[in-house]
Amino acid sequence: MNTDEVNVIVHDLPTIDAGADVSICQGDSTQFDATGGVLYIWDFDPTLSNFVIGDPWAKPTVATTYIVEGTDGFGCSNTDEVVVTVLPIPFSPVLTI
Repeated sequence: MNTDEVNVIVHDLPTIDAGADVSICQGDSTQFDATGGVLYIWDFDPTLSNFVIGDPWAKPTVATTYIVEGTDGFGCSNTDEVVVTVLPIPFSPVLTI
């Protein structure tokens, strides 16, 4: 009779943080700063400057939810999201006298 032993290490999922929700004015941009992983992939959105870094720039024209998947050094992945609200440019009436 033979026996064998296998040790299994279970790692917790990483805590990925895409950053706090933010409001920007129409025409502005914001930079994200995802943390908790060593590799990042953002869901496709043409308003992002880069999809495979933790700190891309975003320039949405309407309120947008961005989702990032972060992977840690053990290969474990988790996701988080950040919402960018786009505020309209205030109306400034032109006065004529």
